[in-house]
Amino acid sequence: MKLVKKILKYVALYLVSLSAITTIVYLFYLFYPLKTLHLDKKQWRPAEPETQNIDKLRLTQALDYVDTRLPTARSLLMLRNGKLLAVGSRVST
Repeated sequence: MKLVKKILKYVALYLVSLSAITTIVYLFYLFYPLKTLHLDKKQWRPAEPETQNIDKLRLTQALDYVDTRLPTARSLLMLRNGKLLAVGSRVST
């Protein structure tokens, strides 16, 4: 009988701990939400690289380097001063 009481005591302690941890995690995410950056809500205006003091030839070389040497890169978005300079492997024109 003592063994059963001891087991029930540990089960109850486990369930109380589990519910307390779940509540703490829920409250943490409720009061401290993740700060996410949504780029799709803003429309970036395309600009020539020269207007942002970037050499177009060097930018093209950098994009070629990313395409050839970084095969795991899915995409590239280059912004400067709120202007879109390059997307993927293309230079904005």
